[in-house]
Order: sequence, then structure tokens, then C-alpha cells
Amino acid sequence: MTPSRHRGVPLTLLAAAALVSCGNDATPTPTPAANTWTIASGEYTLAPGEERYLCTTATLPADRETVITAMTPTYGTGTHHIFFAQTLAPEDAGTFECRTLFRTTWAPLYLGGVQSGTLQLPRGAGIRLSGGQQVLIQLHLQNASASPIRARTSMTLTLADPAAPVVAAGVFGVDNRTVRIPARSTNHRTAMTCRPNRDMNVFAVLGHMHKYGSRLEFVRGGVDSTDALYETDWNFGEQPTTPRVFTLRADESVSLRCFHSNTTSAEVPYGESSDQEMCASVMYYTPFDQLDGCIEDGTARDDAGSGPGDASVPLGDGGVPVGSCVQPGENGNEQGVGRFCTARGNQCAGNAANLCLAALAPTEGQWFCTHLCTMDSQCGAGSVCVGDSRGRVCMPARCAPSTDAGPASDGGAADASTGRDQ
Repeated sequence: MTPSRHRGVPLTLLAAAALVSCGNDATPTPTPAANTWTIASGEYTLAPGEERYLCTTATLPADRETVITAMTPTYGTGTHHIFFAQTLAPEDAGTFECRTLFRTTWAPLYLGGVQSGTLQLPRGAGIRLSGGQQVLIQLHLQNASASPIRARTSMTLTLADPAAPVVAAGVFGVDNRTVRIPARSTNHRTAMTCRPNRDMNVFAVLGHMHKYGSRLEFVRGGVDSTDALYETDWNFGEQPTTPRVFTLRADESVSLRCFHSNTTSAEVPYGESSDQEMCASVMYYTPFDQLDGCIEDGTARDDAGSGPGDASVPLGDGGVPVGSCVQPGENGNEQGVGRFCTARGNQCAGNAANLCLAALAPTEGQWFCTHLCTMDSQCGAGSVCVGDSRGRVCMPARCAPSTDAGPASDGGAADASTGRDQ
């Protein structure tokens, strides 16, 4: 089995539904202790059988950087998962419904299943955020009981002195979307292989399945490897972030194996609902360089750094997509916007433009480095900000759709459909 398609975007769990805001009574407040800070959801209610996605935003102290060394969730009843992120584009203030599982403008800091505990970073490691940074906590809520639920959920950050140097920590995700659990099957296996293409010092692992899961295994090497890195018999009611210390070299692969048992008379498909199934894992590691992950979606690919494995589009001479605006050898502007890249070539690491469109949008046929933006002036020389309400990215002006052509300014907010400064 060849390694899964490698994608340089937050696990690439990119749902297209727009966020819909509503009234709230959010209470994102700092805790009394000087070295902690807490964001709490607004109070939520769940009727029996009800399922909701709820988001709460808050702003970190504006007068200093925030350096996170640990994250501790406090679960309210009915919370199935917690997703904690920094926002790369402003979200509504307070608490609101958000049925989108993930947005490209949410950079993950913590992901946890049912009753996941504290994520403690290694000594000397930290996650550094700018003063005034907006953060977001998303809750997947489901009431499987016969009684109504009224509760809150929160996330408490343990902080370090922002003047102290730290090694950057972050996440790498592995997600197998080919999950299909046959009716009346026992310990049905779904497996994938992933090559992260970087040296990693892993310090914690989170596995994620739903209620049909029976066992999850994470191994070094191919899908039949016996070199176990993390393995657990599955308990849907307890999905902890587990300390695990191991190293991976850039030339090594890892494989994720999930086992599910389905006692029903119908196939159980992949999906976000607890009544569907997933097979995913997250590694927390240092030194973090860019948000990245592997997805197995059944798409044909190769095992090289470029070529059919990077895009489901026609390829021309040199294995570059027909009609690609950027060609091999182009280095882009001072931020790296417009630098040629391939989905598994790691050409964008170290740039301000640290996302590769060959991984972010493999069917678009444009292979260059980019980053998220809200206005043209954030993109550097010769580049513009293009996108819609789901997210915007920088691209060379010559590559932008014709409707985005023209001079940019910083006279106001970017237009929701084009990303142009108005």
C-alpha cells in the first residue's frame, strides 16, 4: 500500500457549510491564577437525541504574547469532541452554531475526544501566540440520553513567561475516509499509510473513532507492521490524548489501523456523526514547522514527490498540471507566495507562505506556496488575496481570476467573494 495523499492543510477536514451566528451568553474569562487563562462556552442545552456543533471565541490578552505549555479541557455533559484553535481570519464574537467541522482559517492547537485530558507539552516546548490573538473552541455535542442536558465546556491554558525561548510544538493529522463497516461484521479492519516527510519528536497521540470502534493501532512502517507506536482497545466513552514519546525520520512512514464491529443490518459509512464512523489519529510533536496531515480518500496516487499523486488533473511536460500559472524553478515573492511546490515536496516550509496549493486544492491544478489572508496588502509584492467566505489565500496577481484583477488598497474590509480590498 503506497503512502496516503499528503496534504498541507489542517487535516484537510474542509466542510463547505457556512457558519451561522446566533445570540449567546458566552463567558470567556481569565481565571484568577496568573499563569492560566480559560475560555468557556456559553451554556448549551440538548434535547434527548439532539446533536449540535457550537463555537465560542475569545481574545487573548493584547498587551503581551501568550505562550502555552499545557491545555486542559473541562467537559460538559454531552460533549463528544473539543477542537481548540487560533483563528487566522476573524470570527464572530461569543458563542454561535457552527455545523462546519473545520475551516481553513482555524489553525488547530488541541483536538480531543470524549474526556480527553490535559495535553502537557515537553519541557522547553510551547505554542506562542501574538497579543490580542482570537482563539476558538468548537464543541460537537450529542445527547444520547432520555433526559435534557444543560451544561458548559471550557479549556484552560497553562502559560509560560513570553520572554523565555521555546521550541515550537504543533499537530500532524492522519485521517482515513475510506471507512465502510459491513453489516453484521466483527473487527473489520480499515488501514492507511502516511509519510509525514519531516523529522518529528512526538510527545502525545490522540486516536479517534466512534461507537462502532473496537481497536485502534498506530505503527511505524506499512499496514502490516508489528512496530507499534500506539495501540488501544477502543472505549467510546473515553478518548484521551495519551502521552507517547517516539521519533520519526523524514524518510519513515507510519500506518493507522482501525477495527470496527457492526451488529446492525446496514453498512455504517464514514462521517462526522457519532452514528457514522471515523478512523483518525493526531500526533503532537516538536519542532513544529507547518500545519500538515495525510488523508486517505481512495484517490489513485503514486509514491513520489510530484506527479499523479499530487493532483487529479491532467499533467503536461515535466509532470506539471496543464495550465499551471507557476512553473518549476519559480521562487515567488519575499513571502514565498508563488513559489513552485508539490504536495509532498515540502518546498513551502520555512516561508511565510507555508501552505502548498498542490495539497490544499489538488484538483485546481495550481502548484504554488500561499498563506491565508484577508486583504491584498498581506500578500507581498505582486500578489493578491483571493477567495470567499470560507477562506482566502494569496496568489500571484497574474494567476488571479480576471474578476480579481486591478490595483489593491487597504481602504476597508476585503470583499467576501473576491478577497479584494475595498
